[in-house]
Amino acid sequence: MSLGRCLRAEQSDQSLDLLAVRPNGGNSQHACGLLGLLRVLSSLSWGFLAPTLHLRELSPLLGDLCDFPIDFITDHCDFRSSSSFVGVTARGFGTNVHAVVWGRLDETKRPSPESRVSQHGKLLFWPGGGGDLLDAEQPELGYYIVGSWSSWSPEPMEEEEDGCFGFTVSLPQGTREAFQIWIDSNPGRALHPACTDASSGSAVHGPSSDHCDNTWLLQSRVIPQVHTGQEQSGFIVRQICDEFRIRLRVRGKWRLVDWQQVICGKEEEPCWDGADTAKVDTLVMAPATQPINSVYYVMGSPTSWAFEQMSCAGPGIYIAVLRLTTAACDFQIARNKDWEQVLHPSFPRAKLEDANPVLGPSGDGQGRYWRIDGQSDDLFRIELRHLVLCGKGVHEISWRRVMHKTWHAKR
Repeated sequence: MSLGRCLRAEQSDQSLDLLAVRPNGGNSQHACGLLGLLRVLSSLSWGFLAPTLHLRELSPLLGDLCDFPIDFITDHCDFRSSSSFVGVTARGFGTNVHAVVWGRLDETKRPSPESRVSQHGKLLFWPGGGGDLLDAEQPELGYYIVGSWSSWSPEPMEEEEDGCFGFTVSLPQGTREAFQIWIDSNPGRALHPACTDASSGSAVHGPSSDHCDNTWLLQSRVIPQVHTGQEQSGFIVRQICDEFRIRLRVRGKWRLVDWQQVICGKEEEPCWDGADTAKVDTLVMAPATQPINSVYYVMGSPTSWAFEQMSCAGPGIYIAVLRLTTAACDFQIARNKDWEQVLHPSFPRAKLEDANPVLGPSGDGQGRYWRIDGQSDDLFRIELRHLVLCGKGVHEISWRRVMHKTWHAKR
């Protein structure tokens, strides 16, 4: 009743769906709250609520619930959208907890059928898109996709049919890439969604130059693989990638961006960029192949926090040389010039002797950076290693002085 009064105190067209934990999981005592949370997380990833078992009819003592739009779920119930908020309540001796959980449909578990996508497209574009685009909104050279996988360099999209333009991108599993679409490769005529990290099927806004942070987000999920233990014995590890087809659909004034996974779990051949592969067998942990569409950049106080590309010195090895402008410098490393894919330590001003693990790539690195101590004009060599440990990609970072200020003065 309290949930009904709080969440549905006024008449609402949307019903409040309720579930119970014990009819499905039994009396799990202290783990009851955790079981409810796990059930909610699983439901969010699948995009529907599983029914409450062993419920035939409601108790007559709950007749007051008829005053509120509340339903006890007795059958599978799909969420209205791909993401939803769900509340989990746990009661104990003296402590009551209510957590609000947000989650999104995992498309690798429950992909959208082809027919469903086409039906949605026809509905959105009917009738004929509401007129024609203005001259300023029409391309002369074509549409160009600009994504973090290419370090934000424009790439032309292919015209598949009248009003449909496509582009195929390959992503290593477990990575995420953001993108926009530029008309005639012009950043001042960018097509973008209404928010950041927009999902497939989002409407298109623009063209404009004022929403550079509004991007679509393409994610490749990690699919568990069976490992034979060869990852630690010096064998070269192939990279597992997913291939996506991104499409821009234009019908009159209506525009839509969506994408579809066309290949799942494709093995990419190793790419060494001319490195000596014979040296790989001497390593304790196998270096990962150079990630598909991956370029690493160092940014910090010596670069005025601008991106400076690192050189690939071998399989999974990237280096950069920084000249200190003061007695100390702070730096981070980003993947594909993307501030949402930053490698960083767990606390600010981490030093080499702290043995701090490398976190990321993520967008949580604000204020957390590595600190190099030295003198002005000292040169330091920063080395990043991308390794595979027990089947999981990890990063290691180190640095050393290659030229001291006094040596530079003597020369």
